[in-house]
Amino acid sequence: LNSIEVGSKIKIKLTVNDKTNEIKASINDALDISKTNDILDSIGKPTAFKAKVVSLVNGGYIVKIDGIEAFMPGSIAGMNKLWDFESLIGQDIIVMPVTFSMERQTIVVSRRAYLETLLPLAVTDLRENKSLEYNGYVTGSNKIGIFIEFNECITGLIMSSDLSKEWKDKFDTGKVKPGDTISFKIKEIIND
Repeated sequence: LNSIEVGSKIKIKLTVNDKTNEIKASINDALDISKTNDILDSIGKPTAFKAKVVSLVNGGYIVKIDGIEAFMPGSIAGMNKLWDFESLIGQDIIVMPVTFSMERQTIVVSRRAYLETLLPLAVTDLRENKSLEYNGYVTGSNKIGIFIEFNECITGLIMSSDLSKEWKDKFDTGKVKPGDTISFKIKEIIND
Protein backbone atom coordinates (compact mmCIF):
# COMPACT_ATOMS: atom_id res chain seq x y z
CA LEU A 1 0.00 0.00 0.00
CA ASN A 2 2.90 2.37 0.64
CA SER A 3 3.81 2.23 -3.06
CA ILE A 4 0.32 3.26 -4.23
CA GLU A 5 0.07 6.96 -4.90
CA VAL A 6 -2.84 9.17 -5.82
CA GLY A 7 -3.35 8.83 -9.57
CA SER A 8 -1.79 5.34 -9.77
CA LYS A 9 -3.60 2.82 -11.94
CA ILE A 10 -4.38 -0.45 -10.17
CA LYS A 11 -6.44 -3.51 -11.01
CA ILE A 12 -9.32 -4.31 -8.69
CA LYS A 13 -12.13 -6.82 -8.58
CA LEU A 14 -15.58 -5.48 -7.75
CA THR A 15 -18.22 -7.54 -5.99
CA VAL A 16 -21.75 -6.48 -5.14
CA ASN A 17 -23.65 -7.69 -2.08
CA ASP A 18 -27.08 -8.63 -3.51
CA LYS A 19 -28.88 -7.84 -0.23
CA THR A 20 -27.34 -4.46 0.57
CA ASN A 21 -26.14 -3.39 -2.89
CA GLU A 22 -22.84 -2.60 -1.18
CA ILE A 23 -19.88 -2.65 -3.58
CA LYS A 24 -16.56 -4.08 -2.44
CA ALA A 25 -13.29 -3.49 -4.29
CA SER A 26 -10.35 -5.84 -3.76
CA ILE A 27 -6.79 -5.56 -5.01
CA ASN A 28 -5.98 -9.05 -3.65
CA ASP A 29 -8.87 -10.67 -5.54
CA ALA A 30 -7.68 -8.97 -8.74
CA LEU A 31 -4.13 -10.28 -8.12
CA ASP A 32 -5.50 -13.81 -7.60
CA ILE A 33 -7.37 -13.61 -10.92
CA SER A 34 -4.17 -12.44 -12.62
CA LYS A 35 -2.11 -15.25 -11.04
CA THR A 36 -4.74 -17.83 -11.99
CA ASN A 37 -4.74 -16.58 -15.59
CA ASP A 38 -0.92 -16.76 -15.70
CA ILE A 39 -1.07 -20.40 -14.56
CA LEU A 40 -3.87 -21.24 -17.01
CA ASP A 41 -1.96 -19.57 -19.86
CA SER A 42 1.05 -21.80 -19.16
CA ILE A 43 -0.84 -25.07 -19.75
CA GLY A 44 0.90 -26.95 -22.54
CA LYS A 45 4.01 -24.76 -22.31
CA PRO A 46 7.31 -25.67 -20.60
CA THR A 47 6.58 -23.48 -17.57
CA ALA A 48 7.15 -24.60 -14.00
CA PHE A 49 5.91 -23.14 -10.73
CA LYS A 50 6.92 -23.59 -7.11
CA ALA A 51 4.04 -25.11 -5.16
CA LYS A 52 3.33 -26.03 -1.55
CA VAL A 53 1.63 -29.39 -0.96
CA VAL A 54 -1.22 -28.51 1.40
CA SER A 55 -3.19 -31.70 1.88
CA LEU A 56 -3.89 -35.22 0.71
CA VAL A 57 -7.37 -35.65 -0.81
CA ASN A 58 -9.18 -38.41 -2.64
CA GLY A 59 -7.06 -39.19 -5.71
CA GLY A 60 -4.20 -36.79 -5.05
CA TYR A 61 -3.14 -33.56 -3.42
CA ILE A 62 -4.23 -29.98 -3.01
CA VAL A 63 -1.28 -27.69 -3.76
CA LYS A 64 -1.00 -23.93 -3.67
CA ILE A 65 0.92 -21.94 -6.25
CA ASP A 66 1.46 -18.46 -4.84
CA GLY A 67 -1.82 -18.80 -2.95
CA ILE A 68 -3.77 -20.26 -5.90
CA GLU A 69 -5.20 -23.71 -5.23
CA ALA A 70 -4.60 -26.53 -7.72
CA PHE A 71 -5.02 -30.31 -7.80
CA MET A 72 -2.17 -32.77 -8.35
CA PRO A 73 -3.27 -36.37 -9.03
CA GLY A 74 -1.33 -38.91 -7.00
CA SER A 75 -0.46 -40.79 -10.19
CA ILE A 76 1.65 -37.84 -11.45
CA ALA A 77 3.08 -36.69 -8.13
CA GLY A 78 6.41 -38.40 -8.86
CA MET A 79 8.29 -40.31 -11.53
CA ASN A 80 6.98 -43.58 -10.10
CA LYS A 81 4.15 -44.46 -7.78
CA LEU A 82 4.89 -42.88 -4.41
CA TRP A 83 5.48 -45.37 -1.64
CA ASP A 84 4.42 -42.89 1.07
CA PHE A 85 1.74 -40.49 -0.13
CA GLU A 86 1.85 -38.47 3.10
CA SER A 87 5.58 -37.74 2.62
CA LEU A 88 4.77 -34.83 0.27
CA ILE A 89 2.43 -32.98 2.66
CA GLY A 90 3.98 -29.65 3.65
CA GLN A 91 6.73 -29.93 1.02
CA ASP A 92 7.69 -27.25 -1.48
CA ILE A 93 7.83 -28.87 -4.91
CA ILE A 94 8.03 -27.79 -8.55
CA VAL A 95 5.03 -28.51 -10.77
CA MET A 96 3.83 -27.83 -14.29
CA PRO A 97 0.19 -27.05 -15.12
CA VAL A 98 -1.21 -29.74 -17.44
CA THR A 99 -4.94 -29.09 -17.77
CA PHE A 100 -8.04 -27.51 -16.27
CA SER A 101 -10.55 -29.93 -14.74
CA MET A 102 -14.09 -28.89 -15.56
CA GLU A 103 -15.35 -31.51 -13.09
CA ARG A 104 -13.33 -30.12 -10.17
CA GLN A 105 -13.23 -26.55 -11.51
CA THR A 106 -9.53 -26.42 -10.75
CA ILE A 107 -6.14 -26.33 -12.40
CA VAL A 108 -4.45 -29.75 -12.60
CA VAL A 109 -0.67 -29.82 -12.14
CA SER A 110 2.00 -32.50 -12.50
CA ARG A 111 5.25 -32.95 -10.63
CA ARG A 112 6.16 -35.79 -12.99
CA ALA A 113 6.06 -33.45 -16.01
CA TYR A 114 8.65 -31.25 -14.29
CA LEU A 115 10.85 -34.20 -13.25
CA GLU A 116 10.82 -35.46 -16.85
CA THR A 117 12.42 -32.18 -17.94
CA LEU A 118 15.34 -32.97 -15.59
CA LEU A 119 16.05 -36.37 -17.18
CA PRO A 120 18.38 -35.37 -20.03
CA LEU A 121 20.78 -33.51 -17.72
CA ALA A 122 20.51 -36.20 -15.04
CA VAL A 123 21.42 -38.94 -17.54
CA THR A 124 24.34 -36.90 -18.90
CA ASP A 125 25.59 -36.38 -15.35
CA LEU A 126 25.17 -40.10 -14.65
CA ARG A 127 27.22 -41.03 -17.73
CA GLU A 128 30.04 -38.77 -16.51
CA ASN A 129 29.92 -40.17 -12.96
CA LYS A 130 29.22 -43.89 -13.44
CA SER A 131 31.90 -44.91 -10.97
CA LEU A 132 30.27 -43.12 -8.01
CA GLU A 133 28.14 -44.87 -5.41
CA TYR A 134 24.51 -43.74 -5.41
CA ASN A 135 21.67 -44.00 -2.94
CA GLY A 136 18.08 -44.54 -3.97
CA TYR A 137 14.88 -45.93 -2.66
CA VAL A 138 12.94 -48.99 -3.69
CA THR A 139 9.79 -48.31 -5.71
CA GLY A 140 8.90 -51.95 -6.29
CA SER A 141 10.19 -55.36 -7.25
CA ASN A 142 9.36 -58.27 -9.50
CA LYS A 143 10.84 -61.70 -10.18
CA ILE A 144 13.92 -60.29 -11.97
CA GLY A 145 14.97 -57.56 -9.55
CA ILE A 146 14.37 -54.37 -7.59
CA PHE A 147 13.24 -51.08 -9.13
CA ILE A 148 14.76 -47.97 -7.59
CA GLU A 149 14.42 -44.23 -7.95
CA PHE A 150 17.36 -41.91 -7.39
CA ASN A 151 18.68 -38.44 -8.17
CA GLU A 152 15.05 -37.27 -7.96
CA CYS A 153 14.08 -38.35 -11.48
CA ILE A 154 15.94 -41.50 -12.55
CA THR A 155 14.52 -45.01 -12.35
CA GLY A 156 16.78 -48.02 -12.34
CA LEU A 157 16.65 -51.78 -12.02
CA ILE A 158 19.02 -53.84 -9.92
CA MET A 159 18.89 -57.39 -11.25
CA SER A 160 18.57 -60.02 -8.53
CA SER A 161 21.88 -61.51 -9.69
CA ASP A 162 23.61 -58.17 -8.93
CA LEU A 163 22.32 -57.84 -5.35
CA SER A 164 24.61 -58.13 -2.35
CA LYS A 165 24.09 -61.20 -0.17
CA GLU A 166 22.09 -59.18 2.37
CA TRP A 167 19.79 -57.73 -0.31
CA LYS A 168 19.54 -61.08 -2.14
CA ASP A 169 18.31 -62.71 1.08
CA LYS A 170 15.73 -59.92 1.56
CA PHE A 171 14.69 -60.23 -2.07
CA ASP A 172 14.35 -64.04 -1.96
CA THR A 173 12.25 -63.90 1.23
CA GLY A 174 9.98 -61.09 -0.03
CA LYS A 175 11.17 -58.60 2.59
CA VAL A 176 12.08 -55.83 0.12
CA LYS A 177 9.59 -52.99 0.63
CA PRO A 178 8.89 -49.78 -1.28
CA GLY A 179 10.71 -46.96 0.48
CA ASP A 180 13.70 -49.08 1.52
CA THR A 181 16.96 -47.20 0.93
CA ILE A 182 19.62 -48.97 -1.10
CA SER A 183 23.20 -48.10 -2.18
CA PHE A 184 24.50 -49.13 -5.59
CA LYS A 185 26.80 -48.36 -8.50
CA ILE A 186 25.79 -47.94 -12.13
CA LYS A 187 26.43 -51.03 -14.23
CA GLU A 188 24.86 -49.90 -17.49
CA ILE A 189 22.66 -47.13 -18.89
CA ILE A 190 20.26 -48.80 -21.29
CA ASN A 191 17.81 -45.98 -22.00
CA ASP A 192 18.03 -42.21 -21.88
